[in-house]
Amino acid sequence: MKRSITFFTILVLLLGCGMGKAAGYHNGTGYYTGTGFSGNGHYSGMMPYGASLKAGDIVTFGRYEQDNRASDGKEPVEWRVLETDEQNGRVLLVSLYGLDAQPFDTSRSRIVTWESCTLRRWLNDDFLNSAFSDEEQCAILTSYHGDEDSSSAAQWLSSPTGDRRAKDRVFLLSYHDADRLYFYETKEYGPTCGYLASSDRERRCGITAYAAAQGVLTSSEHDVNGRPTGRWWLRTPRTLNGRTYNIYLVRSGGDIDMDGASASYMAVRPAIWVSMSAFH
Repeated sequence: MKRSITFFTILVLLLGCGMGKAAGYHNGTGYYTGTGFSGNGHYSGMMPYGASLKAGDIVTFGRYEQDNRASDGKEPVEWRVLETDEQNGRVLLVSLYGLDAQPFDTSRSRIVTWESCTLRRWLNDDFLNSAFSDEEQCAILTSYHGDEDSSSAAQWLSSPTGDRRAKDRVFLLSYHDADRLYFYETKEYGPTCGYLASSDRERRCGITAYAAAQGVLTSSEHDVNGRPTGRWWLRTPRTLNGRTYNIYLVRSGGDIDMDGASASYMAVRPAIWVSMSAFH
């Protein structure tokens, strides 16, 4: 996830889209909507332009159908800040809610990788063009992702193809991202079980009305900001002896599980690297 993008690369991207367009975000759809994110999914307040983004902040960027009422147009998409990279002028965002329902892969191939899956193509084509204007797309940076990060303790679960890197603008979080990197929460010491690490609450994802209408299964047992939670895809497949058996996902309660690549009731929770200029 933490790939280096030079300042020169960002400058070229901005020049290619037009510096005037990048500056236009000050009055556009890229703005702060929250000052922090708590474990129960609630946030509040407004942050002024120019304030420093930090992990846990909520920002609004792009628009996508969410209330399942097409007549009133698309709604602004809220994103949770996972990481800020000030050296390279970029910020990593993941959607606050599950925005749509899509299978991980529809090809029924024996081996399914992030690079080859149909969900990756949908994210970088259909979703990208539906959710973001031309100006907003100029601020979304290209980065490289594989089935799993090499630093993961679960590396043996990654693709037998050598974890080839895919060039993406929109992507999914990996098993490692969800398990330890961005949602990790250490509980206080308990006399019975010692130190516990439980990130289930942090990983729970509320489902929009539109995504539920598209087929995402929801649970009323938990909620995020009043929205029922649902399962959402990670980009990591479980492969063994040259065959993909399942794809990792986060369940409605926040624990990590697996399901078949063709499952159509899973939510899509996109992630993007965006130039910080979109929020200043």
